[in-house]
Amino acid sequence: DEGPLTPCVHLLAPSRVVPNLGLNLFVSDRRLQAEVIRVVDVLDRAGIHVGRPRPFNVFHRQPINGDPNDDNDPFWSHYEPDTHSIQLTNGRAIDSLIETVRHEIGHAILGHRCVRIDSPNGSHSFNSATDAGLAMGEGWAQFVGLMLSGDRGAAAVAYKGEEWGAGAL
Repeated sequence: DEGPLTPCVHLLAPSRVVPNLGLNLFVSDRRLQAEVIRVVDVLDRAGIHVGRPRPFNVFHRQPINGDPNDDNDPFWSHYEPDTHSIQLTNGRAIDSLIETVRHEIGHAILGHRCVRIDSPNGSHSFNSATDAGLAMGEGWAQFVGLMLSGDRGAAAVAYKGEEWGAGAL
């Protein structure tokens, strides 16, 4: 039993630590750091503590094979519940990485505080048939990403992710 309070140990030194949010950032890009801090702070103020009781680690690493769009690369952007960390693939556009942060934090909320959904994991896409567990996890992460992209005072959400309109799928 690994228990919910098992700390994660890394050989790398974090680029930035935000103790009040329980964040360890292994990310040198300041804009990416700022977005992670912003969304974790928004959630924290809403009572959703992503970085407590376990620290939340965010990594921004080079893809192993040099292709940042290869979803079979082990450093492909994803949430890892065992270490309560997000892997972000370096080499992708910053706007895409920011949307990925918002989506993966949705997975972190489920994996850290709520439930662990049994699914086959692995490569997947939003517009192909999948199992119910994976569909639930991806749907939730998309919802959280959309919620974190919005401005409560705006008339419309400025979301640039998957096109969910008629005929898109």
